[in-house]
Amino acid sequence: MKAFHFDFNTAFFRMDYLKEFIRKLRSYGYDTLLWELEDFVIWKSAPECSQHDSITKDELRQLLDFAAELGFENIPLLQCLGHCEYVLSHPEYAHLADAPGEWSPYCPSNDRVLEFLEKWISEYMALFAESRLFHLGCDEVWRLAEKCPACQRRIASGGKGRLMAEHINYLSQIVLNGGKTPVIWADMLLIHPEMAEVLDKKIVMADWRYELRSDRKKLWLWDEKGGFLTDEAGITEKMRHNFGKYLYDNGKLNIHYTTDFLRDKGFAVICAGASSCFPDNFLLGNAANHIANSCTMMVKGGENSGYLHTSWTVHCFFYELQPAIEMVTASGNYAQVMDDYTQKHFGIEGKEFFAALDMLSPRVLFSGAESTGCGKAIKEPAPGIIRQRLQEFHQAEILGSGLETTVKALPQFAAAVEILKNLQKRICRGEELFSLYLLAAEALLNRAKFGIMAASEFLNIPHDIDRNEVKAELLDLKEHYYPEYALRQTPEHARRMVNILFNTLLEYFN
Repeated sequence: MKAFHFDFNTAFFRMDYLKEFIRKLRSYGYDTLLWELEDFVIWKSAPECSQHDSITKDELRQLLDFAAELGFENIPLLQCLGHCEYVLSHPEYAHLADAPGEWSPYCPSNDRVLEFLEKWISEYMALFAESRLFHLGCDEVWRLAEKCPACQRRIASGGKGRLMAEHINYLSQIVLNGGKTPVIWADMLLIHPEMAEVLDKKIVMADWRYELRSDRKKLWLWDEKGGFLTDEAGITEKMRHNFGKYLYDNGKLNIHYTTDFLRDKGFAVICAGASSCFPDNFLLGNAANHIANSCTMMVKGGENSGYLHTSWTVHCFFYELQPAIEMVTASGNYAQVMDDYTQKHFGIEGKEFFAALDMLSPRVLFSGAESTGCGKAIKEPAPGIIRQRLQEFHQAEILGSGLETTVKALPQFAAAVEILKNLQKRICRGEELFSLYLLAAEALLNRAKFGIMAASEFLNIPHDIDRNEVKAELLDLKEHYYPEYALRQTPEHARRMVNILFNTLLEYFN
């Protein structure tokens, strides 16, 4: 299996664009599509959970049929524990929340949650009748049982892992009864490894990790806050207790210890990499790292049940600027993969191009998801969001360090833009694509200037950023970006992207 993940959380793609991109995916060797649809589709089970540019099930069916005719298997993904903000933000479904007023997670001790999800899973299965698999999500459930007495009682008697495992087993049985195999993201099990003894072994684990690279011998250690990347010195006693024999392979650190642990516990495993994920900036990600990670995970996936390539639209950059989508292969020669990409598209070597993109990868003030008031939970930024964020950053005592990081990044971003401008003079093809990369680089340079200006003004310290120049650049960038988004997304979501990226900053000048 070589699967691609469509995420509709932040982006509603145009049907013609999706068809064109699906054709490209087939030419890149993908054979499976994972559809994380959320409110992109109008569902009978939750009609309130839609937007005015959502599509009908008949329209989705046409898209699924189109993909199937090209040879793809279509797999649905319905989040069944966390990441349910698009549901619980509606008052009609607030009673399904684990805590009053919260938008995630669902309460696994609420019978009405199980009834609601069973109905919705059945609706999905009818639409994806040909699919062999059904992804139930269940990742990043960080705040479970904080205020729910019923869940707290179950945790007290059996632990949080058992609470989640029993919920997943109940829903998995619905999927199994429908003739399909359930899939979940593996992170909650890896944080609560006792779940392995409770979960049905028919469940397939999607083991995702976006920092792992075979050329960097560092492990990802999961914990209740997400986790961290570390060398051998950072391995905790708890991790040694939970995963001891899997942490090493022939005396060397085993970066894939999680996959080996899951497989040894009796689960089939799909390995997942990414080309757009945290902590990427808006508009452009760390392309070299994504290529290395994706190739690393694809090699391991080839030893297991396949590879899944994820791309998270909350970071607002085009599929065309995610070269790992196209170039991921079971290879450890990342430099060659990158060179193949730039030779194919631009007729130049890859080293200098990808070095410039790497120079643009540090996060600066207002360059990432959530920083301008958008995210998985909130699609439209609130008025005055930049001033609100400045106040919040100051109260959290991170504004000063954010300003310091942004000041340090500014000359680096400027140098990267100049490198790309010089490279543009040498390319012999692919002018349109190269111009998109350069546009993103210029937008990030502008963002660094804006961040320095806004933070300095808030802190009442001097700066040498020209306010009028920054505003003029923002207006120009907005003018260039809107038609690019309009080519790819519905008119409403193209407008929303521009609002998230540019109007929030322009409002600051009022």
